[in-house]
Amino acid sequence: ISQLVGFEPDYQVVVEWDAVGAIVEAMGGVYFDVPMNMNYDDDTPGQDLHIHQTAGYRLLSGDDVMQVLRYRHDNYDPVAKIRRGYPDGDLGRIRTQQALLKAMIEQLLQLKNVPKIGAFATAVKENVTSDLSFEEMLWFGKQAVFGGLKIDDVNFVTMPNTAKYVYSRALPDTPQSYVFPNAQELLELVNN
Repeated sequence: ISQLVGFEPDYQVVVEWDAVGAIVEAMGGVYFDVPMNMNYDDDTPGQDLHIHQTAGYRLLSGDDVMQVLRYRHDNYDPVAKIRRGYPDGDLGRIRTQQALLKAMIEQLLQLKNVPKIGAFATAVKENVTSDLSFEEMLWFGKQAVFGGLKIDDVNFVTMPNTAKYVYSRALPDTPQSYVFPNAQELLELVNN
């Protein structure tokens, strides 16, 4: 991160995706508007990934949330000769992920969730790596809930980038996607 943005961040918190599902379970679910029908199955060894979500606003379980976060596109439809998904690829997926995380944060900040702090702490402890101590994380969490953090104060940004696609002989029908940072736009983002 410091090589990309030009300074060393004060703290870092690396959250494993599994923590998101565990926190949602501890919350009793999260209300979210799933943007589209999502249907994808991958039974290859090591994957065993099955995503089946219906578009619309509803209470999502931890498993539902993990499916929405992981969704990229449906399986290829050989009859229609298309693969339904986000029209803008991973950028659409990122927007959905950010909106879902924002919905989680908004619902986590509700006072009704204060008694669930133990369950949240367990999910964080098992799925988060940070240079903050566990006590510091709890302090920041308490400050967020009782200190008046508003959802309007929470912002997500995506690194300004240019997507490049490369075809290979190994996968001639599937372009490989790479993201390259736009240095000037990234500098402006960091400075703002």
